Amino acid sequence: DERALGERIRARLAVADAVIAEDYAKGLFAGELGQELMRACADAELPVFVDPKESLEPFSGAALVKPNLREAELLCGLGPGAELEAIGAELRKRARGADWVVTRGAEGITLFAGDAPAVRVPTLRHEVFDVQGAGDTIISTLALARRAGADLWQACVLANAAASVVVQKAGTATASAEELLASLPAVRSAALSEAEPPVETGGKT
Repeated sequence: DERALGERIRARLAVADAVIAEDYAKGLFAGELGQELMRACADAELPVFVDPKESLEPFSGAALVKPNLREAELLCGLGPGAELEAIGAELRKRARGADWVVTRGAEGITLFAGDAPAVRVPTLRHEVFDVQGAGDTIISTLALARRAGADLWQACVLANAAASVVVQKAGTATASAEELLASLPAVRSAALSEAEPPVETGGKT
């Protein structure tokens, strides 16, 4: 099964613009498959966006890693309530070269780009109906935005906007382009309430 899946993955890389690895700690990436995936993506010059659960070991070479806050604490070996800067410093040691995006629920996102200080990207507060699938929405939006030319701050704003749409729906849900555009101005204003964005590297929010 692992060999067959590896063959299917390699075949799809030829028509891919990026790869998202969603790890639910069920064992899929624990063996050779995770390392094989990363090698194949490196050979194809495809960035890998990782949503980890318990381990970073299979994902050396990832372009971006997106845990939620609890997962980040576990991944870096710090207990609940650790300072975000301490979490970021430890995570950078464990996956050098990757950008880090830590999701914090209603508090929005904190990004760690390279060796730069942490940047908070607040979002709108909603009466949340269902957070199921919000993490998947965020990692997907981050990957799409980055491949479209957005810098990391812009990508996080877009991801917050997409998540703000889906958490207001019951069950796993999607955000249409129209819904994303409608939510974007208010979400961007919320993000700018924290501080001016870092220097933009391209793309438009």
